[in-house]
Amino acid sequence: MTDEYDFQEGDEGSELPIVDVDPGSGIAWGVILLFVGIGLVAIFAVQNTTTVPVQFLWLDGAYPLSIVILTTAVVAFLLGELLALVYRKRRRSRISEKEELRRLREESE
Repeated sequence: MTDEYDFQEGDEGSELPIVDVDPGSGIAWGVILLFVGIGLVAIFAVQNTTTVPVQFLWLDGAYPLSIVILTTAVVAFLLGELLALVYRKRRRSRISEKEELRRLREESE
């Protein structure tokens, strides 16, 4: 078993070997999932072509159901990402402020 795997020095008794993995080998699962997702969206759009009335702000008309649903989903996703971005930025700012305060307290002692 030690012939197939490389162990870190000092870890002779370790049960978890370090295995070198070539990142370019194997199936590109992300690409496959992307194509599956595109296919599912295309099937959804073809099956939901019924026109529905929409009245929202300045939009007043009839649009295909698939367009209404997909547009709503994209807008909701983008708003969620925007809110998450603001939250992460505030959190990083608070964390860096706490680290700076901790550093200044340690220096003053």
